[in-house]
Parts: sequence; C-alpha cells; structure tokens
Amino acid sequence: MKFTKTDSTETQPIYREYRGVRIGMTIEEARTKLGEPLFKSEDQDVYVFSANETTQLVYTKRKVTCISTDYLGGVGAPDYRAVVGSELETRPNGSLYKMVRYDKEGFWVSYNQSGTTVPMITVTIQATK
Repeated sequence: MKFTKTDSTETQPIYREYRGVRIGMTIEEARTKLGEPLFKSEDQDVYVFSANETTQLVYTKRKVTCISTDYLGGVGAPDYRAVVGSELETRPNGSLYKMVRYDKEGFWVSYNQSGTTVPMITVTIQATK
C-alpha cells in the first residue's frame, strides 16, 4: 500500500466531504444532510442512493469517523484527480489505488478502483485522530 503524506499547511485537502457530510459531524448533522438511512445504528448508517451508489457512515462517540462510498461500474464516481490529486498506483491485480494523508487535519482519503470487468470504485474519508 502506497501512502502520500501531505502537509495540510501547504496543500489543502481536495476531497474532504461527501454530500455535505464531513468527518467530525454528529449523527444528527449527518442524517440531516443525507436523510433517513436504509440501515441505522449508533455505530453505523448505510445509505443506498441508487443501484450504483451506496454509502456507509461510521460513528465513534456519535460523531462521523469514516465515510465510505461505493460506485458500481464507476457510475457517478468523482474523477480520481478530484479525490487524491495525482496519478493512481496500478496494482498487480489490475486495480488502481491511492491514499493521501492530511495528518494536521486529522484524516486521510483514498480512491480504489477494482480491476474487475465491471469496476467498483470506493472513495473513503477516515479520521486519524
């Protein structure tokens, strides 16, 4: 796994929210932004926006600590440059990946595209603190 370390005082994170939800928001704030989840608990919510787009929010102490969105077939996925900025690493299995850490801001973001015939793109934002 390749990590790119970024100093957030020099470079601001490109991708820091999903549909208005950010790391550190409360459960109530996130649900106000995204609506009623298909499955919900105090630890995790699952949203299905379409046949091609699903999102999981993970909560720790009632605050968002992870946002992970899957795009089946890549439909609706943001361009990787809007998520991680530069070229993706190609893995031996044909998948594409890159993670960028924003340590001073307390999170990392990753972009992962499967190497399958119908690709799955997963964009994840996760707290590091």
